[in-house]
Amino acid sequence: MKIEKLYKILAQAIRCGHGSKEVFVDKPSLNDGNGTFDICSLESGKMLTFNIVDGDGGLVFLKNGTEKLRAGLILSGRNL
Repeated sequence: MKIEKLYKILAQAIRCGHGSKEVFVDKPSLNDGNGTFDICSLESGKMLTFNIVDGDGGLVFLKNGTEKLRAGLILSGRNL
C-alpha cells in the first residue's frame, strides 16, 4: 500500500467520525509462517467492530448481558 492510499483510508475514517478510534494490525495476515514478521506490506484497511475475548478465548459480556465490542481500523497485509 502506498502512503497516498493509507492517507485516503485514514481521511475517510476521520470524515465518518472515527478519528478517535484505535488502529489495529491483523498480525496473522502478516505472519511469515515461522511466527515472526520483519518487513510487511499493508494491503488494506477497514473499519470493523469486533468482540472482545478474555484470556481463555471466551467472549466478554457486560453487566447487562450484551457482548463487549470494540471498533477500530484494522490494517492487514502480507509478509514480503
